Amino acid sequence: MCHIGNLDPVLADQGQYPFVYPSCVSKLPALGLTATANRTTYNNNYSSNLGPRVGLAYDVWGRHTTTVRAGFGIYYVREDVGTVDQLSFQAPFLPVAFGGGLPGCLSTFFSLNAPASCLPPGSTSNPNGLPQAGTLDSTFVPCLSVFQGFPGGDTNQAANYGPASGEACPGPLLSTNIFGLEVPRHFVVPSTQQWNLTVQHSLGKQWVLEVGYVGTHAVHLRETRDSLQSERASAANPVVVSGSNCDGSVLSPSATCSITTNTVDNAVARSRAQGINGYAGFQLFANDAYSHYHSLQTSLTRRWNAGYFQGAYTFSKSTDATSSGNTAFNTAFNDESTLAASRGLSDFDRPHRLSVSYRYDLPFYKGATGWSEKLLGGWAVSGITIFQSGTPFSVTDSGAGTAFLGAGFTPGTL
Repeated sequence: MCHIGNLDPVLADQGQYPFVYPSCVSKLPALGLTATANRTTYNNNYSSNLGPRVGLAYDVWGRHTTTVRAGFGIYYVREDVGTVDQLSFQAPFLPVAFGGGLPGCLSTFFSLNAPASCLPPGSTSNPNGLPQAGTLDSTFVPCLSVFQGFPGGDTNQAANYGPASGEACPGPLLSTNIFGLEVPRHFVVPSTQQWNLTVQHSLGKQWVLEVGYVGTHAVHLRETRDSLQSERASAANPVVVSGSNCDGSVLSPSATCSITTNTVDNAVARSRAQGINGYAGFQLFANDAYSHYHSLQTSLTRRWNAGYFQGAYTFSKSTDATSSGNTAFNTAFNDESTLAASRGLSDFDRPHRLSVSYRYDLPFYKGATGWSEKLLGGWAVSGITIFQSGTPFSVTDSGAGTAFLGAGFTPGTL
């Protein structure tokens, strides 16, 4: 429980230290670890929920020929390990390499004892050197990074960042140079509501017809995205960054710099939370996705001594904000700060599906005995035949939006 951490972008945007550690980190042998939470990194330590079930069945005429059935239930999902894992992937518990490498130095890229020829100019140690296994190194405790202007005041260039004033930094790791992972501090357990209403009617001669409506609605499903993607700047709507003027000559909370153009280099400065690299260095493991399913389900069935027949037809529509909960890739489309543009047909949506299953016992050699009965009797013909719609297909451009997200950071931008 002590080797976990969380990231709260709201704190960073308020100029506060954004990394949240539990109270017990004070016992760990690493300088700079500040406990700002209780024994967890969440605001809610546990969650409890009610999962009611209700159902009814009614014989309409009292003749056992027409029956109405209905049901409703709420079901909860135990969250997969992907979300919980992110708390242990936070620095310094997972050391992060944050510097570039020199040609011919791949073999010593992570070495603490890299030769001088493989060190960056002016450095006396390897910024990518990883500690020994099982060792907590204070070098990897991140510092809060603050905006310090642009080189020469050119807002098209990469902005300068440095440690916040008065902050004691154990090492060179700035919060803008680290891939941060956030899990909502108020985590809500995913749940699904399911309901149905079905009418079952006997048509005589062992034929039974069923017609029903079945629906589901799921909320608080897990999804991953960069909710801090860079904001869009223009002359009419500039992105205003606080903490410094554009050339960095004035460092003050009241000083500001206006960005009017969108470049890959200035993307970090356009992050929605200053101090965190929302361009390609942040990921939110949120639980705000949802899904809806509505369907008309019908079946016609007949059983008799020599066989069985069932035809089932479903007309349905499934929509959601994300059809997968991949733990490593973003799932929101276009504006990553919201799921508004992500709702659409589910990847698995099939509007029409007709399934026919059947079995017929062949009557041949029923009264035979001996080898004739063993070889030629007791055979049956059976099968399942399915006709169904295809799944949706979307055209995406994986290279779009690179002024707002790192190339390839989201699997598809419409």
